[in-house]
Formats: sequence, C-alpha cells, structure tokens
Amino acid sequence: MNGLILDGYYIFQNARYVYLCPLDGGEVRELDFGLYYNNSSICMTGIDGRLFLSYGQWAGHQKPGSVIEYNLKNGKTNLIASTLDQSVKWPLQGKQNWPYHIHQLVPDETNHRVLMLLHTGPFAYGYSPPPMRVYAYDYKNCSWEELSGDLPCGTGTDGKIFPGKDGIFLLLRDYGAGLIRPDKVWSPVIMKDRRKNCLTDKKPRFYRNRKMAVDYSSPAQIPGIRWGRDTLDLFTVRTVCLT
Repeated sequence: MNGLILDGYYIFQNARYVYLCPLDGGEVRELDFGLYYNNSSICMTGIDGRLFLSYGQWAGHQKPGSVIEYNLKNGKTNLIASTLDQSVKWPLQGKQNWPYHIHQLVPDETNHRVLMLLHTGPFAYGYSPPPMRVYAYDYKNCSWEELSGDLPCGTGTDGKIFPGKDGIFLLLRDYGAGLIRPDKVWSPVIMKDRRKNCLTDKKPRFYRNRKMAVDYSSPAQIPGIRWGRDTLDLFTVRTVCLT
C-alpha cells in the first residue's frame, strides 16, 4: 500500500483502487484503475494536481505494463506508457512486447516533469538486460525527453534518481553516485567495482563490456578510503539532495 499527500488529499492505494481522503474530513472518493492494475501495483507519485501510477505483471504476454496520469481537477486519465498498446508514444513504443515494470516515478515540479529509468531496448526477466537511461515525461507538453546516455544499470530497482538545483543526481546500487551532466554523461564522484565488490578510483569494467556514458575522471578525495579494498552498500547510505 502506497500513500501520499497532494492538493488537500491524503491518497493511498489498495490493489486496483485509489482512495482520495480530504484532509478537512470530507467525503472519500474511490477511483477504480482495474483496467490497468493486472494484479500488480508498482509505484505511485503525485505532482501539480496529478497522480502518476505504474502497474505491471510479472509473467504472461497478455498482461501489459502501464503508467497512467490521473488529473485530480478534471478527473481525466491519460495512458502515458504501455507495452501492448502500440499507439501510445513513449521511448519503448513498438519495441517492448513483454510485460514491463517502471519501478520509480520521481517528481520534478520545477520542470513540470516526472523522471524514470527505462531500458534502451526490449527487456524480459531472465535474459541479459540492455542498458538503461534516465527519461523525463513533461506532463504539460505530453512529451518525453532523454536525459542520459547508456548507464550501467540493468533493472529499475538498482537505481535511484534525485532531481536538484544542480541537476539530476543518480545513485546506482552496483556502481556509484554522482550527477548527470548536461551532455547526458553520468559523472560519479565515487564508484564500486561490481566484480570485486570494492570501491575503486578507476572506472571499472561494465557488464558485457558495453560502452557507457560514464566519466569517472575526478573521483572524490575521501580520507581513509582504501581503494580496491573497502566496500560500501550505496543503498543503505542516507542520501540527501538539497534543492
């Protein structure tokens, strides 16, 4: 069950239903998104009077993954990503015929958009994944923008996105943390060698030796770090991004 506060409502999910609970104690509204639910709610976020919800299904060609936008003001629902509806314009339009999960929807209200990690080609669980990139959905213009090049990330649960005044800060579980530059290159300040499970001051080899949009020419100078020996679980470190 996910919950958030948006435009005077406490909003939470329960299976196919979303409930809008007025903070002033008014009547609760029930929304039924059973058309998209497919027995799996992935994530939800809210921004600028809009709800964004990601749905998906783990197995079966006939169960699409979907991201929808629900406008609290006019009650309209807009399908912005779908693996089986080939008419929906999104970065994987016409490429992804398997069920597909988008694991995080990150609000960036300053730029009226929602950020997410998407693969660069068809993806299916159990197969070697293509790299991912950070994309933005502009909900005012109903358009998509690619914000990064290829990243050493195979699944959406292995990355975290933090928008801030200096740009987009990206944290990848197996590799490191740092900003994505305007030229779409990820410039981490600290990196891990995934194969050796240790911190490194040199750019490591990436899976399948793919060329990635990564520049690790200026690693952070951290007193006491023993490069090539010490390790760090980046997802357990408390991360704060100041805007």
